[in-house]
Amino acid sequence: MGVNIVKRKGFTLVELITVIAIIGVLIIIAVPIYNNMSGNTQEKAYENKVKLVEIAAANYAENFKNELKVNTEKVCVSINSLIKEEFLTSDGKNELYLTNPNLNGIEKTEYLMGSVELRYENEEIVAKYDLAGNCGIHIEKQIAAGDKYEIDITPPTGSMRIIEGDFTNNTRIHLELTLPDADAAYFCYSYTNTEECMIYKNIKDYNIKKIEYNLANNNDGVHHVFLWLKDKYGNVSNPLSDSILYDKVKPTGTITINNGNKYTNNPNVNLKFTYTDQQPASGVYEMCVSNTNTCPENGWESDKETRTWTLESIEGNRTVTVWFKDRAGNISIPYTAVIMLDTIKPTNISVFINGNAPYTNKAAVTLTIGSFDATSGVEKMCVSETSTCPDANWIDYATTHSMTLSGNDGQKFVYVKFRDRALNVSETTSDDIFLDRVDPTCTSHGDQTIWTKDDRTIHYGCADTNGSGCDPAFSGGSKLFNTTTKTFNIDPYTIKDRAGNKTDCDLREANVYVDKT
Repeated sequence: MGVNIVKRKGFTLVELITVIAIIGVLIIIAVPIYNNMSGNTQEKAYENKVKLVEIAAANYAENFKNELKVNTEKVCVSINSLIKEEFLTSDGKNELYLTNPNLNGIEKTEYLMGSVELRYENEEIVAKYDLAGNCGIHIEKQIAAGDKYEIDITPPTGSMRIIEGDFTNNTRIHLELTLPDADAAYFCYSYTNTEECMIYKNIKDYNIKKIEYNLANNNDGVHHVFLWLKDKYGNVSNPLSDSILYDKVKPTGTITINNGNKYTNNPNVNLKFTYTDQQPASGVYEMCVSNTNTCPENGWESDKETRTWTLESIEGNRTVTVWFKDRAGNISIPYTAVIMLDTIKPTNISVFINGNAPYTNKAAVTLTIGSFDATSGVEKMCVSETSTCPDANWIDYATTHSMTLSGNDGQKFVYVKFRDRALNVSETTSDDIFLDRVDPTCTSHGDQTIWTKDDRTIHYGCADTNGSGCDPAFSGGSKLFNTTTKTFNIDPYTIKDRAGNKTDCDLREANVYVDKT
């Protein structure tokens, strides 16, 4: 049994409608997927292109990285410059272009314009693409000698100096340009003259009397600055140069008052200084001296090893402070010296010989001494038998002192002065005592050998004519006789003078001759 095969040409209307519907569904599904895949691919390509541009710019900046180190402004290189210097390959007509999708997914063909910002950070060159190209300085390759077709081929002239002078303690310094050549239009600076300078700045954008410049590093020592001038024709000058010593090391020193004495009685003192400035040693050239812990604005003066100074006139410890400054502007820590100012003489002075006794029978005596000084304290005293004090008589202060009176017996005087640690000398105080070393003599009177009927008194006792005088308590006595008596025995007795000298009087017989009958 056979199978009949019917051959047909084309589709029926129903079939055709079905196929069209299926294709439509497939298109609806596929188009967004395609668009999304296409957009991602284009965006990735754009990012890769930007990355290549940044890498090219960083490689180009290796030629002038030393200038980037010291530059203070934003620096950019254009895409065209990278193409011209053959760090990038042009896609055509000296421009880079590709399809750059925006956020809405709308494709837009545009040139990759703008610039790449260059900066030096952490010992590396950092390159960042900037579509807007907002840069103060754009780098352009210098015109080679063979490319100069202008009539003017004379390099511009001028001079440059560092405003801070020979020394600084700041990595940011300032340059001053003098430009006698009116054609000078640009300048470029670096800390080395071994490489071609690339970052040229337009002179009209700067105050040539004060141009900021950053030192390449903060290493102590000499730093060089090189600067080139370029005119509008592209002629470049020989490098102008100057140098400066960068010094961050503070000076050190000392101060002493009155050669290190601890006390003074005069507010006018002498100061002595020592100071040094360690390497790189810009050198000490100023100092500031003050009676306080701050240096007044007008207190800086030229350095010196000695100086007269007036202390604050207040009794007690006085402090003088000094700071030293080197030529780079580094200021030392404060150094101080202290001295006690005492202008008041010792007071409450006194001296007593043998406890203020009026007489003595020995030349060796003991002095009781007193003095007071509230500030520096009593240190020395001068003991003398005259009102003047020989230098040799100054001895350490003590509240008791033994001495031997000199010369013959009689009224003796002792004078004492006191001196404090600040060398203030007190008034003189004194005491006196009578020196009597002669014993008194035994005496009697009133006896006689003639008879009398009257009462008679016999006196026996003490005589001390030129001495301290007899002591009334030990000066003998007397006896009244009113009865018939011929003789009378005077018993032994002792007499003393006021100085304590004594005499033992022996038994003796006195004649009375009284007769009452």
